[in-house]
Amino acid sequence: MDKIVKEFLAHHRVCCFSVLLPNRGLHSATMHYVFCEEKDEFYLVTQKDSRKYQAFSTTSSCNAALTIGFNEKEWVTMQMDGKAFLIPTEERTHAEQCYSARYPSYAKYKTDPQAVFVKFVPTWWRYSSFKTKPHVIIFSEDEQT
Repeated sequence: MDKIVKEFLAHHRVCCFSVLLPNRGLHSATMHYVFCEEKDEFYLVTQKDSRKYQAFSTTSSCNAALTIGFNEKEWVTMQMDGKAFLIPTEERTHAEQCYSARYPSYAKYKTDPQAVFVKFVPTWWRYSSFKTKPHVIIFSEDEQT
């Protein structure tokens, strides 16, 4: 990802995360995220009793989308399609470290048996900035129309 895109992702904290449920319905939720720059992936935390967790009831991954940028003063957005993966408890050390560094209050949930980590890996993305003329549009190499 381009440097300007990574700076945007590091500056923000909240996204809209959408998953495809087993019944083929969609579910979207506003969530805090952490962007792992060295791996170009996102980590999110949810609970086992949440609706989005249902997406993993029969599989450890699902199609998902993530959107960042809801500020009418900033006029910058990032939209992504990709895959979401449930991170097994024994493999979530890196995600926990990244999340704890960004959100120190996460420590109190670290031992919560209901807390689960989700990794989102974008397969397509588009960064759009309408705050300047000309507008800045940066997208992944496999741009979808």
